[in-house]
Amino acid sequence: MKNFRKLALGGLVIASIGFTSCVDDEISEEVKVIYQNQAAFLAAQTSLIQAEADLEAAKAAYQLLLNEAQEAQNELVILNAQNALELAKEEHLKALLQLKLEVQATKSQEAEKYLGKYLVEMSSIISLESDVEAQKRDLAALKATVVDGVFDKDEAIELKSNEIADLESQLTKDEAKLAQLKEVLSEPSSIGAQVIAIQKQIDELKAENKERNARITEISTTELAEFGDNIADYQQAKLDVEAEKKAIQSNETALENANKELAEAQDDLNDLTGGVSITFDQALTNRTNAEKLKDEKEEAYNEIATLAVDYSTLINEIAAVSATIEQNKETIETLENDLLVLEADYNVKKAIFDANPSGKTVSDVGADDKAGNHNDTSPVTYRLVLNANSNPISYENPAYFSAADLPPAAIITPIPTSGRYFNIEADDTVESNEVAFNRAQSAFVNAQVALSNAKSELSEKEAELVELKEQQATFDATITTQVENAKSERDAAVKAFDLANDVVAQLELITTTENSILDLVKNLEEAKQSLKTAENELTRLSALVDDAKLNEYTALLDTIDALGLEVSLSQKVIADLQGDIAYFEGLELELEASNYSGSDYEERVEKIEDEINTQEATVLELQKNIAKAKNDLEDIKQDKVNLEEERVADIAELEALIEKTEAEIAQRKELAESFKKLMEEALAS
Repeated sequence: MKNFRKLALGGLVIASIGFTSCVDDEISEEVKVIYQNQAAFLAAQTSLIQAEADLEAAKAAYQLLLNEAQEAQNELVILNAQNALELAKEEHLKALLQLKLEVQATKSQEAEKYLGKYLVEMSSIISLESDVEAQKRDLAALKATVVDGVFDKDEAIELKSNEIADLESQLTKDEAKLAQLKEVLSEPSSIGAQVIAIQKQIDELKAENKERNARITEISTTELAEFGDNIADYQQAKLDVEAEKKAIQSNETALENANKELAEAQDDLNDLTGGVSITFDQALTNRTNAEKLKDEKEEAYNEIATLAVDYSTLINEIAAVSATIEQNKETIETLENDLLVLEADYNVKKAIFDANPSGKTVSDVGADDKAGNHNDTSPVTYRLVLNANSNPISYENPAYFSAADLPPAAIITPIPTSGRYFNIEADDTVESNEVAFNRAQSAFVNAQVALSNAKSELSEKEAELVELKEQQATFDATITTQVENAKSERDAAVKAFDLANDVVAQLELITTTENSILDLVKNLEEAKQSLKTAENELTRLSALVDDAKLNEYTALLDTIDALGLEVSLSQKVIADLQGDIAYFEGLELELEASNYSGSDYEERVEKIEDEINTQEATVLELQKNIAKAKNDLEDIKQDKVNLEEERVADIAELEALIEKTEAEIAQRKELAESFKKLMEEALAS
């Protein structure tokens, strides 16, 4: 649309160059026309001067915004300035055309000749100025592309530099990890090396235990079997004798403890019965009777306790009624105060209603702080606003009830504005006098009813409180003593039952202990008899055993015991060493424990070697990536240099073209001014 308008302006200027050559032959008529149109020409000339000034101002504003508003978010500002410039051009063209018409009206051929030349130059100027505007826009756009391109390259350089820094940081970490992995195999003091060394000790101890267990198996299954059954039976007989001796000792100890427990149980029973002898049947009877009495006393206490609950409920009810009475008194006081306010409001609303039953009253004047007249036939009330910024807003009298009544040249405004008229009825809230009176009357009557109800409820609650306190007085005279007596009887019955139950339990314990003693005596006699049998068997077998062979057999057994002891001690050492590994792996290590984990020494070493190979590959890959990233960074920097060099040449070329075009515009403006001056002189002659 803007380009079409520019072409149309240029076309109109060019079309305006042609003049009608018809001139009245009567000289006197020309002079007459000149005089008649002199004023119109001067007015056209003045309009042209003003249009030219406006055009120059629009050009300056457009150029300023073009220079300052190149960012994408300011495109609308540039567009608005460009539209303003186009409008100024249109006004300038109209002024030129008007000047042409006025010059034609003078019938001066010489003036028309110079005006034609003047308009030719102006047409060229307009075209050249359009060209220079386009060139300046292109220059601004080109400079913006340089800024954007350089910014993009700088951003890419920063991102690539950060990438290189991150890669180098990661390389430092991975190289450190590689060094730590290698230390496991080369530096004995490193944590990993210590763990692997401990694992080697464990593997060696396990191998030794394996040999010991193999020797124990060989002795047990092969060598001992060669000595025959007699020596084995003899050894078993010795074990049997020792076992029976231990059984006798165990039974004697248990029998001694049982007798002590029986004596203690009998003493506890005497404490319970006061030394009075009692049979188990008597104790059972006593417990049954005591339990029956306990149940009776508990039932009696529960009954009287119910009365205590009723008493507690009564006390709570008295407190609740007393609180309600106090609340009623406060409510009555509040209602009496409210009633005074409601009665006053009722009287006011009634007086307004009586004076004007069909009228209206403003209930809220709104934000303009003024009420209009809603009881007339007009829906508006206009008043002049003196100061819209004061609080409250100040208005001038009088009020006008229609727009037709306002003074001449009065301006109505939709919001309060100083010096203008405003409808103060616009935001009023209005209700009829009848509605307001009915609402006030209902509120007044409802408050009277509420006050009457509150007073009635107060009287009822006060009477209820008197009755409740009479019941309390009756309870106070009897309930406390009854509850205390019932509780004492219940507690005594419970205590008697507990004693009878303890006596039964103690008699049961004594009976159980006595039975246990009988069993222990029997077991002791059997153990003594078994010992005699085992000793006789040992004596018999000793006559059948060769002492030399027995010593050899015993030596092999001692070897098994010694080897077994060594295995046990070695297993303890292994457990301690495994604890050391767990301790080291639980430390804050540079390497994770998983880097050198394994079930044995060989597996751990193999794991470290694999980790070293993997880490070396990782380090090598990082080094390659860093080298590539640095090459990419240099490429980006070179691209930035190339971009700047290319754009500098393009910008210089475009700036030179703009300078040339502006010089031509200046020359043509100077020439146009000379033609304009000659035209004015021709008109003045």
